[in-house]
Amino acid sequence: MSNILKQHSTEPVQDKDFLHAYFKLPEKSLATIRFFDRGEYFSLHGPDAVFAAKEFFKTNNVIKIWKSKTCELETCYVKNNSFELFLKELLLVKQYRVEIWKKNNKTGDWTLINHGSPGNLSQFEDILYSNEESQASSAINDPGLIAIQISTEDNINKLSCGFVDKTSRIFLVCTIAYKDNFTDLESLLIHLGPKECLIPSSGGNRDLYEKLAKVLGRNSILVTDRKKNEFNTDNECSELNNLVKTANDQNVANLVELKDKQTIGCLNSLIRYLDLLNDSNSDQIFKIKAYNLNNYLKLDSGAFRSLNLLPNRTDQTANKTHSLYGVLNKCCTIQGQRLLTQWIKQPLIDIHKIEERQNLVEILINDSELRQNLVENYLKKMPDFQRIEWKFIKNKANLQDCYKIYCAVNNLPNLFECLLNHEGPKAHLIKEMFVNPLNSIIMDFKNFQQMIESTLDMDEIKNHLFLVKSSYKPELEELREKLNNIEEKIESLANKAARDLGLGTVKLESNAQTGYYFRVSRKDDKAVSSSKSYNVIETRKDGIKFQSDKLQELNEKFIEIKDQYELEQKSVVDELIKISSGYLDPLQTLNNLVSELDIYVSFSLVAMSSQADYARPKLHPIGTGILRLKDSRHPCLELQEGINFIPNDCEFVKDEKNFCIITGPNMGGKSTYIRQIGVLVLMAQIGSFVPASSAEISIFDCILARIGANDCQNKGISTFMAEMLETSFILKTATSNSLVIIDELGRGTSTYDGFGLAWAISDYLVKKVKCFTLFATHFHELTALSEEIKTVFNSHVSAMTSDESLTLLYKVKPGVCDQSFGIHVARLANFPEHVIEYAREKAKYLEDYCPILANEEEKAEEHSKKYKYKQETDEIINNLFKKIESIDLNSLSDQE
Repeated sequence: MSNILKQHSTEPVQDKDFLHAYFKLPEKSLATIRFFDRGEYFSLHGPDAVFAAKEFFKTNNVIKIWKSKTCELETCYVKNNSFELFLKELLLVKQYRVEIWKKNNKTGDWTLINHGSPGNLSQFEDILYSNEESQASSAINDPGLIAIQISTEDNINKLSCGFVDKTSRIFLVCTIAYKDNFTDLESLLIHLGPKECLIPSSGGNRDLYEKLAKVLGRNSILVTDRKKNEFNTDNECSELNNLVKTANDQNVANLVELKDKQTIGCLNSLIRYLDLLNDSNSDQIFKIKAYNLNNYLKLDSGAFRSLNLLPNRTDQTANKTHSLYGVLNKCCTIQGQRLLTQWIKQPLIDIHKIEERQNLVEILINDSELRQNLVENYLKKMPDFQRIEWKFIKNKANLQDCYKIYCAVNNLPNLFECLLNHEGPKAHLIKEMFVNPLNSIIMDFKNFQQMIESTLDMDEIKNHLFLVKSSYKPELEELREKLNNIEEKIESLANKAARDLGLGTVKLESNAQTGYYFRVSRKDDKAVSSSKSYNVIETRKDGIKFQSDKLQELNEKFIEIKDQYELEQKSVVDELIKISSGYLDPLQTLNNLVSELDIYVSFSLVAMSSQADYARPKLHPIGTGILRLKDSRHPCLELQEGINFIPNDCEFVKDEKNFCIITGPNMGGKSTYIRQIGVLVLMAQIGSFVPASSAEISIFDCILARIGANDCQNKGISTFMAEMLETSFILKTATSNSLVIIDELGRGTSTYDGFGLAWAISDYLVKKVKCFTLFATHFHELTALSEEIKTVFNSHVSAMTSDESLTLLYKVKPGVCDQSFGIHVARLANFPEHVIEYAREKAKYLEDYCPILANEEEKAEEHSKKYKYKQETDEIINNLFKKIESIDLNSLSDQE
């Protein structure tokens, strides 16, 4: 009997038929949670109940034990108002699957009515994205789904990938050659950000699929096995042809993007898993594109995590400025935020495209009137077109959605004029990127505007009613007259209320929840509360809402007749929705234009609102090897409360200064410094200005990082194994055009092994790869590398010490740190004095007797001479490094 069963009282099973049915349900994985819909609440049972108690309720007290003659079953209940929160946590945060089962009243059987997974949220979208806050969260958590097949061609293994983004209505395909690792795949996963991956459950290459599953797990992507036949390649591509729009209606199978036929199988598996063919308006609305990894700067998982590029999805309450996304996100629209997420994950390497973005940001920085006008009068009024599009596709759109599109389109001529009036030196760019496309969009929507204006009753919209004009049908005319009569009576009640309460006026207002109600300011509270004829509904800052019995009665009649009106107008509405769904293509074009414009405005606002300089980086082509930053700052940390950020310079020059070793005390700013260099390079390559007084940056092909252990142990990976996996990725991926960032390598093993690895890896990166590298370390002996290799240089973070104190200056200066500050930092952390004294004694002993920890004040040159005599140690180090190079780390178990 489990501990759970021992700790809780039992209760008899009320529904024995359920118990019998429960144990006959299909087997499921532990990453799938089953809810049983019981009307006013949901129940969970067995391991799911234990999971809910631990992870959601945070207490075992919620568990009840159902007991029968043959078994005992853990059970807990989730009220309907808590279900939404639990569902969001399972699907969006924990990356679990969810099933909803309900009893069929006729047959008595329990049947699966809804299911979802991180990559397939369609059946739960109304719950997950029910308000503006959750819609904003969706901008960085939009579900993405990828399918991967491994095959062999000409004795070379390859990864065929298919990706779908339902919101953007696009299929992406990509083929990656597999040599001895999944380095390119990891970059692809970061670029696309899928939440779930489909792989075939049977077939060849099972050892590679097992390695693939480990890579996916390390990147927090849920793996879902699907039957092999779902990946079958259909030569006719009948399913894809139903969904994809092609030029001249050619067969999808003939597209150059699908020359790798295995990708067709991947797309077929996605279509079947998402059941895309059953969406009523999905005919030929998707596009297929080939995704070229080489068009974008590559990131490894270490860089993506340690540079804090996106908010932590497990902590939605975290300070917004803790991530680069939070700093750059001054977007006014959801679609802008969505595209910003994509840009951060996919920095460019085409210098001309980056400079085009820079030019647009610069235009908006220099033209404050245009910038302010765009924010206040246009962008803030734009709805999320992608969500509206998907409502049309799912046949869930209504008149209000049509009206939202109409309002946005109606404002486009003014936006057109606003942009056209810009007269700066790069006005041609504004015209090319926005003015000309806008003109086409305006023309595309002319008929749509006329249809809405001739159909919708615009006078009723101010009352939050979306109705067809009564002139369409005689029956509507009759109902409209009845509604008008009721509205007249309601208006007279407002005048009567003013007289009854002795007030000059009483405002008459309405909303969808309450219907009509009266409102007065809070200073008239006494007049309302003391009257027995009126009932207070709500008291808020903007006033007191109240009703009379007569107003409630008229409200009920009004709602009854309005429902009749909506029923009578249904055929007209259905036809209008059907015609409107034909405008999805120009709506998508408008969405893309608005989202790009929103980002450029956001970048300009970030640069202009900063208290210190943001500079436009001067870019150099890839391979030129220049990285110069003057007075650079970390964009996130400088915004934290109570921080006066100390700016620092940085300079790398190809074949002169390639490898920087940074030493200095704990908490002195080493990690912050190397991170900020990586963040600023990435900002430059997405087209943003950077926090510095000046910047010169050559285009990089990738940013790779080994910083911190983070949550590796939660994934069953030791700190040292995480170091080796990420470092292995760096060694196999980095080129001479890469930026490598390494922090405290070798901490997870012995001092000798750690130092040996740090030295050997540094030596390899300097001599073989020749990439720009920032290497922060506590191995002061590593600084001797600068004596052997001319492209290695030393920097340190400065500090001032006295006998009793340590003052951290956070300034990066040339040269080696001349002493260790560990004991000073311990004093800052309020260690007991006797511990500090003992630490000093032990440190002195080690300085005297341990060669590897020689006196910190010896010169680097003397250290170098000593190491040359340690041939045995060198041999061990080199052999160890060669051994690591030859091992495929993906094939090792966590213990190994």
